[in-house]
Amino acid sequence: MPPAELEARLVARTHAMLQAGWPQEAEWLAQQVDPQQRPQPTAWQALGYREALAAARGEFPVDEAAERIVRATRQYAKRQQTFFRRQLGAEPLLCAEQARAALLAAFGRGPGEL
Repeated sequence: MPPAELEARLVARTHAMLQAGWPQEAEWLAQQVDPQQRPQPTAWQALGYREALAAARGEFPVDEAAERIVRATRQYAKRQQTFFRRQLGAEPLLCAEQARAALLAAFGRGPGEL
C-alpha cells in the first residue's frame, strides 16, 4: 500500500491497541515471568511490548509509547519490503487491483475464478 496509507494504518492500529488495554496486558505478562529468567520470553521481542510495559509502569506517557511503537513498526515494514525485494526479487504491489492480478497470474486463473 502507499506509504501514507500504511503510516495512517500503523498509527490507528497502535492507538487502538493501546486504548484496548495493551499496557495492562504487558504488565500482566511481566508479572507472570521471573525477571531473572534467561532467555526472556519471546513476547518481549515482539514489536511494542516493551513500550507498552514501560507505559503501564509510568516510565513514559502512552503517547510516547505509541510514537515509539509506530516508528519501530514502520522500520520493520521497511526491512520486510527490502527483504522481499532483494531476497525474493519481489516488487511491492501498489494497489489491491495489482495484487489481485498478480495472484491470478501466479495461480493461472481467470478474473472470475478468485
